[in-house]
Amino acid sequence: KLGSGLGSVTSTPAGITCGVDCSEQYTDGTQLTLTAAPADSGHQFVGWTGGCTGVTPCVITVNSNKNVSAEFSRIVRTLTVTKIGNGTGTISSTPAGLSCGINCTKEFPVGSQVSLSTSSTDPFVKFIGWSGACSGIGPCVVTLNADTQVSAEFNRVVRTLNVSKTGNGADA
Repeated sequence: KLGSGLGSVTSTPAGITCGVDCSEQYTDGTQLTLTAAPADSGHQFVGWTGGCTGVTPCVITVNSNKNVSAEFSRIVRTLTVTKIGNGTGTISSTPAGLSCGINCTKEFPVGSQVSLSTSSTDPFVKFIGWSGACSGIGPCVVTLNADTQVSAEFNRVVRTLNVSKTGNGADA
């Protein structure tokens, strides 16, 4: 088995049960059908190499020593985070992987739950809130069943200065 994913390979007639038994002896001329199955919904079968190609069951005749590989990969989803507004701030994730100022992307295994938080070291910047897959000002928690986009808005704090005049002098 190849790749970053998990899965199993079985044969008909019986003998190969990859995970447990990935090598078996067969009588010369035996025709085998190898079937690949991902371990769960977070993995996928990518394809065969060696004596077979494609993603359909591999039909092979054992007329010499043969080597066939099944490749599995993890299914990932992309989380894209964008900082908007005129203030400075940082967005980070749990599990770790994202730590960005303006925008960034990170792939996580499908189904991952990712919590995003914000921070700013500038006392004159305020976190305004989330948009996209989250809203509000609390932590943003997303489950990555699809590619997901989130924005975090930081703005500079604006203060008002009121000037009053007192007395009976004339305007200049």
